[in-house]
Amino acid sequence: MNTSIQDQSDTRKTVTASFSAEEVNSMAKAVFQEYHKHAQLPGFRPGKAPANMIKMRFAKKIAEELKQRVAIKANEQAIEKGDLELYSMIDMQVGDVKEDAPAEVVFTVDVVPVFSLPDYQSLKVEAVDSTVSDEEVQTALDRIRSQRAEFNPVERAAAKGDYVRCSYEGSLAGKPVTEIVPDAPIYGTQKSTWEEAGADESSPSVRAIAEGLVGMSKDEEKTVEQTFPQDFTPNELAGKTVSYSIKVEEVRERVLPDIDEAFLKSVQADSEEDLRKRLKQELEQRKAYEGRSKQKQELVESLRGMVEFPLPESGLEHETQNLLASFMRRNLQQGASMEDFEAHKETLYEGAAKSAQASLKDRFILLKIAEAESLSVSNEDLSQAVYQEAMMQRVKPEKFVAELKKDRARIREIQRNVLLGKTVDWLLDNALGENKEAVKSDA
Repeated sequence: MNTSIQDQSDTRKTVTASFSAEEVNSMAKAVFQEYHKHAQLPGFRPGKAPANMIKMRFAKKIAEELKQRVAIKANEQAIEKGDLELYSMIDMQVGDVKEDAPAEVVFTVDVVPVFSLPDYQSLKVEAVDSTVSDEEVQTALDRIRSQRAEFNPVERAAAKGDYVRCSYEGSLAGKPVTEIVPDAPIYGTQKSTWEEAGADESSPSVRAIAEGLVGMSKDEEKTVEQTFPQDFTPNELAGKTVSYSIKVEEVRERVLPDIDEAFLKSVQADSEEDLRKRLKQELEQRKAYEGRSKQKQELVESLRGMVEFPLPESGLEHETQNLLASFMRRNLQQGASMEDFEAHKETLYEGAAKSAQASLKDRFILLKIAEAESLSVSNEDLSQAVYQEAMMQRVKPEKFVAELKKDRARIREIQRNVLLGKTVDWLLDNALGENKEAVKSDA
């Protein structure tokens, strides 16, 4: 077999595998012998039927098997002889395959990029300070108390943190917002709803309404304006200024519970001191985990900037589409519409493509480091990852494992992700050196 390779790009190749008539005949003979040995014809034991009868009876199947065998052998030997590490098969064209005639198979493939690793062993990061102050513990305790707070009616103007029952109606250029975005009533009209006065920016409410409620009393009315960002969803309100008329119906004050026996029992603590100690430990673990995550991100970003190499086109497109699909799922669950995606499809695709490029590049670098450091995934590593995945999907581990056995590609993906995680952990421990034990946490 002769092989020729033509570059379409740095990572995409056209591989042509050519077989002589003698090579084709050799494979054809092997295919026929297998059929002759196992074929069953009336009146003949297997392997005893006349050769011409076998050829006539199974001519089509023999021809298909020969063509498939030529394609497989071309694939195996062409990649091996061409010293190519296959990333993905893009296309395969098999010409006519007949006895006593040469044959040719043409592949279009993406290959794993060839590059030299940077000096990753010299990377360093600063140790994480996971110290927790008394003020942070108090804030965490107040948050728990706030979750168990009572809301009592008051006859005064609303203060920041009060809950206010109100109604509001939005209009844009004189037209009701409910007619402009009927599928997003939170930005249009609410006949009776509870809003937190002065709520922070993480609140899903309209910011101008939350701020406008501060200082308002029962039966009071006010008009406020909200200018939405240029990239806002729903798209119809992006960059627009909406006028909201508000009327207050009731004001309730948040009353935090005392730290008494009943409260401590509700949070499963023996004493206030015990609760504060537990909160401090949880905050320390969280800080250590978040700090370690930040360190990992810094290391990966540093590596990404230390080396340049081309990325396979099929990998970039696959990663881009996966990121887009994930983004769309999240936003559809939060109330976005397909029309919103259509209006911003070019911007969304550009953003996903940029993220895909970074993600794919990181993957190639980390996998090469794993190979250089002889890192691997043990059965225990894989079992733990599968269990965690089952818990995240809220599926019984036994059922999840049964489904995985039918999907080897998914198993390989989980193994790869575990290996990537182990590689980043190795990089971080190496970068921290003697300080690594000081920043590790159970998280």
